[in-house]
Amino acid sequence: MWGRRRRLPDIQLPKYTIKTANDSSNFNPLLYSNGKYSSENSKLVEEYKKKLESVRSRKDYTSIKEEAEKNHVYITDNGGYISKAQRQCVNARVQGGAASMSKLAMRKVFDNKELRDLGFKILLQVHDELIGECPKENADKVAEILTTVMKESAKPVVSIPFKCDATIETRWYETDYSDALNNEY
Repeated sequence: MWGRRRRLPDIQLPKYTIKTANDSSNFNPLLYSNGKYSSENSKLVEEYKKKLESVRSRKDYTSIKEEAEKNHVYITDNGGYISKAQRQCVNARVQGGAASMSKLAMRKVFDNKELRDLGFKILLQVHDELIGECPKENADKVAEILTTVMKESAKPVVSIPFKCDATIETRWYETDYSDALNNEY
């Protein structure tokens, strides 16, 4: 949503990489991943490419790979690299968008003059929540303003409504652990 980019070169790999004994490695040390690969067009490599097109199970792949190794042709299954890149692609959009929204909300809270006048200061950000402090007498007003500012911080870019809950505590996570502490002590 905010133009974040994630480099995932492994998503462009072919399903199988086929090398002969005299091929150089396709490992790219700058990206620390496998890069695009181009092999010499020998008849043996083409023969194994055709055989791999008909692979239906791991057993088929293993038998073709073993046969190829006897002929000094080495086959690598890139399916794991490709699947990992596809998962990272989806995850990067979700987590990247959430991180950008949290940063935008922090900026808007920090710049809000009314919150500053009430003595509110951001102490910590944990994932998608802001932890701050203010004088006790201003807590209710700060919670109301903070909720509004955080819900509306992404409005120029994201049109769906957001939910934001504010809790007022004298100690961090007091309501979560107070019963356990009372029982123990």
